[in-house]
Amino acid sequence: MVSSLDLAVLVAASTLAVGIAKPLQLSSGIFYSPGRHSQVTKTVIAEDLSLVAQHFSSIRTNSAKFNDISAIAMAASASLRIGVIVDLGVPWLIDSEIQAVCDGVDQYPYTVEAVYVGSESLKNGDIGMYTADQIIGYINEVKKCVKGKVPVGSILRANEWLHVDSADAVAKASNLVGCNIYPFFTPGTEPPIKKLEIQWGEMLKKFGHKVRLTKTDWPHMGEKFDDNVPSKDTMQQYFDDYRTTWSSYGKNQSYWFRAFDSTEISGARYEIFTGLFDINGVPNIQLPITP
Repeated sequence: MVSSLDLAVLVAASTLAVGIAKPLQLSSGIFYSPGRHSQVTKTVIAEDLSLVAQHFSSIRTNSAKFNDISAIAMAASASLRIGVIVDLGVPWLIDSEIQAVCDGVDQYPYTVEAVYVGSESLKNGDIGMYTADQIIGYINEVKKCVKGKVPVGSILRANEWLHVDSADAVAKASNLVGCNIYPFFTPGTEPPIKKLEIQWGEMLKKFGHKVRLTKTDWPHMGEKFDDNVPSKDTMQQYFDDYRTTWSSYGKNQSYWFRAFDSTEISGARYEIFTGLFDINGVPNIQLPITP
């Protein structure tokens, strides 16, 4: 018979065991932006990346600088690797973005997994604002300054890589082909992981070993899109499928989108609620822990 004292000890021990369970750091990466903070400082970035580093081995950004703070240096200080973007969104800031990458690679060459010049920047209808030749010009600028220390490429949606002729020239000029795949915006009733696998297979068939998955997600809140409905259950299932049956089997580095729910994005709510954590750093779904 278990005494009340013994039971109390067992409960306390169980509680302690739960309390010290450690997050499992995945080999894959995640998109990070500090944009939800009213003031972006080294302190808040370091706090964010300390949390991210418990769960992931690397980050992907949407720019080389967080305001005037080096994204590469901040990743290095958090013992994270980084797939860094040269942001082409503001033309007069491109030179400073390239310089930040050049300086960062020079100081922290091991930290940088890859440099991606532009994200969804190729003109295709109302998407993108640059021609293939313009993007290739910037790719060559970056290649010149990183001197072969890290691979250089560009990021487009699967749709552009597969169906826009000028994308082939960008791919040819690139060491890596960064591909964003969005199961939520893909018509059909298949599970998200199946939609990912289909598009990934098409990308591999066309571009082979150059391909990297640079963005994929599922929103946990917001409006539906066609037959696709945001929910925590679907996000949980897709994230689990992605990390266990997709990214863990011989794939190169990939990035989930995103670490934190976003307050800096305007528009549909499904664009805001794709974070694995809410704006306060509380997990939106269950994340893996060490066995």
